[in-house]
Amino acid sequence: MAGESSDAGVAAAAIQKKKKTRPIFRRVAGSNPGPRVSGALGFPVPGGGFLLFGGYLEEEGEQGSGGGSVRRSATNETWRLSKDLASWERVSTTGPTSPRPRARLAAAGAVASGSAWLLGGWDPGNKGDGGEILSDVWRYDLESGVWSEAKLRQPDDGEEVEGKGGSGSESGAAAASATTAAAAAASSAPFLPPPPETAVALPPGGDPSAFASVVAAGAAEQEELPESIVLPSLPACSRAAAAAVGGENGGDSKTIALFTHRNGGDILLFDASDVSSPVLRACVVAGDEEAARNRGERAFDGSTALPASRGLSALASFRGSAPASPPAPASAPASAPSSSLHLFGGAPKSGPMLDDSWLLELAPGWEARLRGGGSGGGGGGGGNREAGQGPTLRWSRQTSSSSSSSPSSSSSPSPSCSPPPRCSHAVGVLSDESLYLFGGACYDPAAGLLPLGDLWRLDLQSRKWEEVAAPAAASSPSSSGDSSTSPSPRNAAAFGVVDLPGGGKGLLIHGGWDPFRKTHDDTWLLTEEEEEE
Repeated sequence: MAGESSDAGVAAAAIQKKKKTRPIFRRVAGSNPGPRVSGALGFPVPGGGFLLFGGYLEEEGEQGSGGGSVRRSATNETWRLSKDLASWERVSTTGPTSPRPRARLAAAGAVASGSAWLLGGWDPGNKGDGGEILSDVWRYDLESGVWSEAKLRQPDDGEEVEGKGGSGSESGAAAASATTAAAAAASSAPFLPPPPETAVALPPGGDPSAFASVVAAGAAEQEELPESIVLPSLPACSRAAAAAVGGENGGDSKTIALFTHRNGGDILLFDASDVSSPVLRACVVAGDEEAARNRGERAFDGSTALPASRGLSALASFRGSAPASPPAPASAPASAPSSSLHLFGGAPKSGPMLDDSWLLELAPGWEARLRGGGSGGGGGGGGNREAGQGPTLRWSRQTSSSSSSSPSSSSSPSPSCSPPPRCSHAVGVLSDESLYLFGGACYDPAAGLLPLGDLWRLDLQSRKWEEVAAPAAASSPSSSGDSSTSPSPRNAAAFGVVDLPGGGKGLLIHGGWDPFRKTHDDTWLLTEEEEEE
């Protein structure tokens, strides 16, 4: 018996022995590269493979590569990487009833409900005219390979929405107009809540930025607190960050989170449960009360409580929540795991780039709560929560933004405790323990925009950053003879976490550019390899 007990103890210790992982880079599709493009949007295909749309395409000019003359223009090409990650193919997406989206770059999107969704972006137009920020929504059917423009479910389809009247009724429409007018008149108070007992469905043409981001003092006395509204259209946006959220894995997510320049105390959630009639909601996000309290600020109006407005940041989703998360509401199913989104860095409209980390936590049951009750279908109504119930969405500040870090374009590890300020970087979660961040761009007053080639790992359990060096694995040969062992410094690359042919996950990175000097067409895969400590 003693021997059996000892053997069991050894076995248990072996099982519990912690595995250490190291990242590995390898080049894929080297003999059949994809387009030379930056600012494109990447979509990991469930089950393997990768889809690429649009971006800023670089082609050789009249002088050829030796003369250094190139042409750069926005494209609306669609490319697909094979399931075994060995070759790229430009796919035909035209048809008598299925036009392609117009050319664009800096668009947002993700895969949800088995389709790739394209949200907004920027068509630069002709040189010097400023181009156009887009507000259209497109769906790419991964089975048929056809694009179609999506029409959002409208808040005035006769369905009951937040408040006393449905938005399809005269009283509901009037209340919605009154709400929007009141919020717009008080634009100096960005966190003004909608008046009690009014509809919060936004009418066509309404400004979603007028929607209250939090509930003001005294609102807890209301019987129900509004947490989301239905938007009739996508606000024109580019340089936004998006990620699929929810589901047991990336392949069965039905919702896309969208963080734009307009966001601070609210975030957009694109519900694709019904692919024929998706729903877009602006959702309240509570601030980090502890961070605000430490600075002596109110929880919902201090700069430490909510992420600053920014673009060119990156979102990564994963299951679980921060160690210091507020307890789940008593009404939530005990077995339902929460989901989280990690936000890092980006570029504000003015001022230096950012290097702060934020965690957006979604409480158990968040989908049903934000749909206004019920778990089936897309639902057209806004969501609400009962008095005394914790917020459905909450920001948790992980690290502060500071310009003290000195960015470096090299790939050698530095002693910094977190990644330096940057924008247009690639991120991905490869396991329950690891989130990786690669590259991006920083700004140097003397040299301008500089590409970065550093690799960072965030431990999702301890919430600590570590700069790491990724040794190279055997890579597929390059058609150009390039023998690089890791991606060169770059920003604005297309990226996404893909399913690997042999199982597991990998962060795929394609293209990107060394700003105004060179655009890349190479494809890299970052994976983790386990080692015993």
